[in-house]
Amino acid sequence: MPGSKFCPQCGNKLERTLKFCHNCGFNLSALSSGKRSSQKSSRPGEPGSAQDPESELSGELPDTPSDPDDQEDQDDQDADTSQRYPPKIDIRVMGKNLEKVLEQIYKAEGYLTQKKQKISSTSGYYHEIDILAVKDNDKIAVECKNYLSPVGVEKIRDFSEKVRDLGNQWRGVFASYTSFTPDALECAKERHIELLSQDDIRERLYTALSSRASIQGDKIYIEDALPVNTGYVKVTHLQLKNKDTITVNRARLVFHPYMLYHYEIKKAWYEKKAQKARVYKKDGIVIVDLLDNDVIIHDAIKEHEIINHQPVKSLSIGVDQDYQVIQLEPNYKSQAAQNSAKIYTIEKYTNGEKLPFVLKKSDVILDNGQPLYVPKWDILFEVSGKVYKREVLACSGEVIFDPLAYCPHHKKLLGSKILMKKNIAACEECGDTFCIAHGTRCSDCNKWICKNHTITCSICKKPYCKDHISQGCKYCKDYVCSHCLVTCPTCNHTIGKNHMVTCDLCGKQNCSSCMSTSGKVIRKHYCRDTCEWVVQEQHEKKGIFGKMKEKIQ
Repeated sequence: MPGSKFCPQCGNKLERTLKFCHNCGFNLSALSSGKRSSQKSSRPGEPGSAQDPESELSGELPDTPSDPDDQEDQDDQDADTSQRYPPKIDIRVMGKNLEKVLEQIYKAEGYLTQKKQKISSTSGYYHEIDILAVKDNDKIAVECKNYLSPVGVEKIRDFSEKVRDLGNQWRGVFASYTSFTPDALECAKERHIELLSQDDIRERLYTALSSRASIQGDKIYIEDALPVNTGYVKVTHLQLKNKDTITVNRARLVFHPYMLYHYEIKKAWYEKKAQKARVYKKDGIVIVDLLDNDVIIHDAIKEHEIINHQPVKSLSIGVDQDYQVIQLEPNYKSQAAQNSAKIYTIEKYTNGEKLPFVLKKSDVILDNGQPLYVPKWDILFEVSGKVYKREVLACSGEVIFDPLAYCPHHKKLLGSKILMKKNIAACEECGDTFCIAHGTRCSDCNKWICKNHTITCSICKKPYCKDHISQGCKYCKDYVCSHCLVTCPTCNHTIGKNHMVTCDLCGKQNCSSCMSTSGKVIRKHYCRDTCEWVVQEQHEKKGIFGKMKEKIQ
């Protein structure tokens, strides 16, 4: 018997010495004997086939022979002992090769990728990025972290600062094969960082490599799917003032397969202290992802979507030129899905709770399960060369990720709660979104511009874009709008009108360089070389008293 603490196939923790893994059915005894055989499949999407997207990652899967003499693991076997356990993404392999998996996903989606690149930033420093993925104007910096514990807020905060320093055209993706803390989720939402957890990575992998995509004119029929109550027009609608400048770069409607089980636990036990027989009862719902037959956890939004909405028997979708429909092929095996559901249920009630008995999988009763597809919109928007991603559940309209909705520069902290301001527009210079406090419109052409691209006239204080204001003043070198620029009639220099001075003798206006000034208390201005001479002549004709009075003034 092997002494491993974890299953080498699925990574499931082994509480005691077993012949078979309770989670995936891996033949643990084969490890000690060195016997392994590959599972062959002729169907697309199963391991061993040429179309299997995970064959490179999961390696060979062993045969799982039945052992009728093994009573301890009898409840783990199917009625059909020749049935083999389903393929799963190897958690250990996926974790160790996370960068390779992410690069494979983006390559399949048409991106040009590079790993471990050092690129210069706006501050002059060089940042090392795990994966660079570029396709047209969409520039993605991907951070890959394989932690044993949930990713904390400090990692998201540091990565967001790195992405911001790379420049406005880059967007950040943080991928981890574990979950994220609540503070990390809030920070990523506020700073427009897309998070990819274990379930997200699996879905992206299957979507990129093994899904069936529609083409224009197709009519797609999907059984047992949640209805699409949020259509393409609604999901691409924007509340921004300049929404006409924003285009849809890509739109996909992805149907993800799940299985909904209702479970019931009835465990009879005898309480010695009370000298009474008692029955332990629990019931509830557990959801299994049919891409890998594992329970979904740490995803309250999807759980709420599945539990609170009823699927329709048949859903018909006509595909037009606006979006693509993708149906992910389920990899459903009843024994593995039920094993996952039972193990999760047992751990749910035994972790942190001291039960006076041991719960076994035979104590967990499952119904036949309800298979269903959950539709999700995956939209890419583009504005001024910058790309934004929006993810929305198509049945309820619940938003999963939408950086176009809230301003990334305006936040207030109320305890640990982040209050964000809604965006009003996207900058038509750089594509950055902003709220009313971090952007405005050009006073000349009405173009929406962010704070970084707003130039304020030093005289009238009105905002302008770079095309409608320049450093027009010869004297102070400040930005002056065309409405505040004047030409001196004497020297013909173009200056801001705040530098024009009125002659106290003739009333003519000139720039300050073309005027002379006299008086200490009451200062007077005269046109140089003209009115100045006239005043001097008048001064010479005055008496001593008049000169003293003028000097005092």
